[in-house]
Amino acid sequence: MGKDDYVVGCSSACDIKLSLPKISEVHAKLMITESSYIIVDLASAYGTYLVNAEGHHERLKPNKEYPLQQQRPIYLAGKYRCDFKVLPNQMGENNIPSTL
Repeated sequence: MGKDDYVVGCSSACDIKLSLPKISEVHAKLMITESSYIIVDLASAYGTYLVNAEGHHERLKPNKEYPLQQQRPIYLAGKYRCDFKVLPNQMGENNIPSTL
């Protein structure tokens, strides 16, 4: 089974390392469940933001889970845009990649 949680930050220990100004050592966590995708701000100094239905940036409360939605970007530290997109499943039988 693959990894289900990915920590984003500037620390070399992070799964997704971003060496950018205002990105915290451990900034946010992306979580994959059977039915959804979740983001959690890990009490980052400059915050994690989701764009709400009205198009406004909404700062996430630290350590609270928020569902990710396609076509609604994430902003790390209020300035680095990250687009969330679910790609077609490339896994075959027994979770072995069907294409490389």
